[in-house]
Amino acid sequence: MRELSLLDSRLDRRYDVRKRLGQGSYAEIFVAHDTLASPQSPHCTVVLKALNVFLQEDVDIDLEKTLVENFQNEAVALDRVRHPNIISRLGHGTARDLAGVVFHYLVLEFLAGGDIQSLIRTRPLRIDAALKYVEQACAGLAHAHSRGIIHRDIKPQNLLLTEDLVTLKIADFGVARFSAADSPITRVGTNVYAPPEHSPAYVSDSPERLTPAADIYSLAKTVYTIVTREPPRAFTGRPIESLPASSNDEEWSDSLLDVLNRATADDPGRRPQSVEEFWFDLGPVLNIVGDMDPETVVRRTADLPQPHVSRGYTPLVPEQPSFEAVLKENTHSSARGSQRLRPRFRNRGRCSNTLPTSRRRNRSRTRLLRR
Repeated sequence: MRELSLLDSRLDRRYDVRKRLGQGSYAEIFVAHDTLASPQSPHCTVVLKALNVFLQEDVDIDLEKTLVENFQNEAVALDRVRHPNIISRLGHGTARDLAGVVFHYLVLEFLAGGDIQSLIRTRPLRIDAALKYVEQACAGLAHAHSRGIIHRDIKPQNLLLTEDLVTLKIADFGVARFSAADSPITRVGTNVYAPPEHSPAYVSDSPERLTPAADIYSLAKTVYTIVTREPPRAFTGRPIESLPASSNDEEWSDSLLDVLNRATADDPGRRPQSVEEFWFDLGPVLNIVGDMDPETVVRRTADLPQPHVSRGYTPLVPEQPSFEAVLKENTHSSARGSQRLRPRFRNRGRCSNTLPTSRRRNRSRTRLLRR
């Protein structure tokens, strides 16, 4: 495994890479400052999601092509589902790191509030506040489904918040699929939020197809966590049959349990078939909460889930990327040591070396080439 060398560099003459947030199975996540953004812009700080095929063991050209295609599909999915409650793609590029490794990257908006899992870990939410977050998750997910995209990995860690903790956005469309293609379900791993049809042990009398019901199952288990502050580990791979003791005596407990039990049915056909139907099922809960506190602003049964628009959101999408395999070029680059190869991409350019003097002195020999 080989991590990208990007810290304290200026990428694409624009992004000062400041911090590495972590990595997944095929990508590394960095926080960067956009030097071309207005100081008043909410997008001065951005996230760079960098494809790194060397995070995989024994990478070959076929695996690399698959990973590049998945990375490309994530960009396509994000642009197709552009919505106030879905994380926005701001740009993309292809560059070399400080060691000469060529990589592709996506530029995403940075959500300083962190994920909702971290929020509820540090403080409880009132039921009305929890339901406002649920409404935004429903609004974003319903829009994604209307655009033919199934997320396949809805969980609290993928629901991010703006710095003021007011707006929620769905993130990580890395395993999303296009439902319009009527593609069969593929295994994307099993955890406490995954529907049983995503488990290798799942058995059905008929071939299962990718439908919104899979996301609705995960959404219901996520709602369980947001409201109760506890993950539904006791119900991994099966319907939710009870709430924690701390939530059992609330006025809304029975109504919420009915909704979550139906939405996590083993049979996808018994679940709500749309997010709008799931939101409609939550109507009795919303009404009880509204009656408890007339000041609360929670939508009633007949309403669709409403989005919340944060500052800086725009429905306009950036130019579409067209990524290609670069494994062969990286192999050549490694073999030639410090000698840099110029990537075979259009719009070639050199990364600006305008870091502060103390850093520039230590890195005078480093260059990044952009796409």
